[in-house]
Amino acid sequence: MGEIFSYSIASGILLAAMYLIYKWMLAGENQHRYNRAVLWSIYGASAILPLIIPAIKAMSDRPTKMLDAVTEIAIGTPQMALIETTPPLLPRVLLGIYIIGMASASVYTMLVAIRLIRIVTSGEKHRIGQHTLVLTDTPGVAPFSWLRYIVMSRADHEASGDVITVHETRHLDARHWIDLLMAQIIAIFQWYNPAAWLKREELKA
Repeated sequence: MGEIFSYSIASGILLAAMYLIYKWMLAGENQHRYNRAVLWSIYGASAILPLIIPAIKAMSDRPTKMLDAVTEIAIGTPQMALIETTPPLLPRVLLGIYIIGMASASVYTMLVAIRLIRIVTSGEKHRIGQHTLVLTDTPGVAPFSWLRYIVMSRADHEASGDVITVHETRHLDARHWIDLLMAQIIAIFQWYNPAAWLKREELKA
């Protein structure tokens, strides 16, 4: 887990830096496919660069070595030396906070997924080509698409069902739900990084 924590820090720093550059240079551009490709390139670069660039890899390895030093007990070390040596508390606290945050983000994601599944399974279904339209009576549900489902309330369907269906069909055809799924997974591992959550919102946009 220490290795994941260290890698997450290095990757998160790169993600935040590249996200700021993106916002400065490209966020105002109305070229959705190009912006989507750039956002995915940022994800890929922030994931790969800490593994291949020596300077970044060293930065990534440093917290791991600190955490390993905290937990390592040398065989044969005299008992008195162990008593006199107090391992630093901060690395253990940071690792514990990271694990708790990652677990909380995972639980939140699972709860959202369960709610989506319930909405889909309880709704009235109509086949539309390769997709399925789901009409729901669940209050407060805005139109969305997920997997092969297009979900909207009955009121939205009566008001502008055809327009919403065309819009959400384009999302499904472009596999945008995969974008959001991967962005959510990255946000779980970098729950402390505002750039991870902001980039997820950029993909939604």
